[in-house]
Amino acid sequence: MKLISSLPFNRQAKPVRQQLLADLRDLIRTHKLTFDLPRIRLRSLDVIPLSLSLPRYTPITKITATLHPLATVNSWVSLSSITSLASPLTTPLLSSLRSFYSTTSPSPSLSKLPRLLTWNPSSLKTIHQTPSRKMNHILKLSHKHICFLQETQWSSVQYNHLLLQSPFCTITHAPAINTSSSGVAILLPKTLTPSASLIIAPGYILSVSIPIGGITVELINVYLHPEHVGTLAKTLLKHLRTDISRSHPFRIIGGDFNQLHSKPIFQPLSGYCRMALSSSFALTQHYSYPPKYLRSRELLY
Repeated sequence: MKLISSLPFNRQAKPVRQQLLADLRDLIRTHKLTFDLPRIRLRSLDVIPLSLSLPRYTPITKITATLHPLATVNSWVSLSSITSLASPLTTPLLSSLRSFYSTTSPSPSLSKLPRLLTWNPSSLKTIHQTPSRKMNHILKLSHKHICFLQETQWSSVQYNHLLLQSPFCTITHAPAINTSSSGVAILLPKTLTPSASLIIAPGYILSVSIPIGGITVELINVYLHPEHVGTLAKTLLKHLRTDISRSHPFRIIGGDFNQLHSKPIFQPLSGYCRMALSSSFALTQHYSYPPKYLRSRELLY
């Protein structure tokens, strides 16, 4: 197994990554009782720099030095369960993973997160002028659901009108822009209070943070306009890589992706979600799902 010291784990050759991952899993199983390890499910080597508060693309030399100043890159080769005690990395690595997974393990109280509904109603522009069956239905659902809406076509006029009609939910929105179909909104039951909100892309991508059971969850509502799918997807990916977004133990992305899976940008976006082990992801489009899916650290696609 040949490691290139100047490269991060995720840039090493695939056979090398597979061998390291297998050795690390074996190491955790062998020393689980000795180090009093919590449940650790490894899907990527990126968790190692993350556990040390380092970027994913940190070279192996820096990761090694952070774990043990006297260790060399070749110390990773001796991490198998048979020779692990001889490696200077064993103790600091397991201690780092134990601390990381202990602090990021989700609380069972996250199961109290309401069901999530995401829907593109194709314009709610006239709700302040004429009664809307769609809007009335959404408001009823928002009493117990988290609702993601796309293509609302709302300005401050419709928003202010809704504030008077919805005393039992909290509404956050990114106003529509004049150049195209746009506008996104997140409706929360009154039992949830947003701690922060951010318009990532005006009219298209909105982020809201909510504390629940001691855990802060980031809700990201996305409308990828058919004419701007690539540009907006890149904007979303850029946000997901920021420290602000990564600070959330859980991130839920929902909305109208307009066949993003058929676009070239989908692979790096989906790949990022698979590799982002600092958080659990749920990507959903046009349906509601119960909170039981968020009780584990499984990544959902």
